Amino acid sequence: MKVACTSLIARLNSQYLSQVVQILINLEFFEKACQELEKFLSSSSARGPVALSATEQFRNETKTAEKRVFELINSKIDDLVDTAEYDWAAVNTSPEPSNYIQTLRRYLSTIMSSILLRLPREIRELIYFDALSHAANKILVRNPQPSLADSSTSAFPPKNRD
Repeated sequence: MKVACTSLIARLNSQYLSQVVQILINLEFFEKACQELEKFLSSSSARGPVALSATEQFRNETKTAEKRVFELINSKIDDLVDTAEYDWAAVNTSPEPSNYIQTLRRYLSTIMSSILLRLPREIRELIYFDALSHAANKILVRNPQPSLADSSTSAFPPKNRD
């Protein structure tokens, strides 16, 4: 069991969210399997409760994998927000959100309905909440500081809307 855990953990440096999510799913499965094995061994042993060290290792590494999922999603959010451009000399405003906001929404919608779908609902909700919180904080602190002389009053509503 420890070999399986070590093998999975070695792959957590992947940049592919789907691979890290699969590792997380596998770790959770092995943790539950260890718990069931402990119950079985404990019930058939005259010595009393049996504790496998692998159970704790899988539990700890599951947390590591969850953190890696958060890191990858937040990194993608950072990339989208950091590359956002506003037309500070705009004469007219659009009622639509900026392109990067629309892309961010599509990205979160896609991963939630595909890649993260096999995760337990509680973890998906936590990931989604964290992603939205991270995006909001990133957008709020983003300040390209245009020269006011180069800015029009039409340029500020899109940033505020986003």
